[in-house]
Amino acid sequence: MAQDRILYSKREAANLLSVSLRTFENLIATKQLPVCRIGRRVLISEEALSSFAAKVATCPNVQPSRAES
Repeated sequence: MAQDRILYSKREAANLLSVSLRTFENLIATKQLPVCRIGRRVLISEEALSSFAAKVATCPNVQPSRAES
């Protein structure tokens, strides 16, 4: 990632992945992206972002699907 940080807020992480905050929240809700909860804050590790970006980059024409309930 561009910065030397360990954890990012949802808004910061969404910006780094170039997706909307709502899309990012959907990725969290469908457990496609693991998060850390510290109190009321939801934070995403740099490792989780890098891993997700690498996974998506291998299939650029495939959008992440919603997990079935």
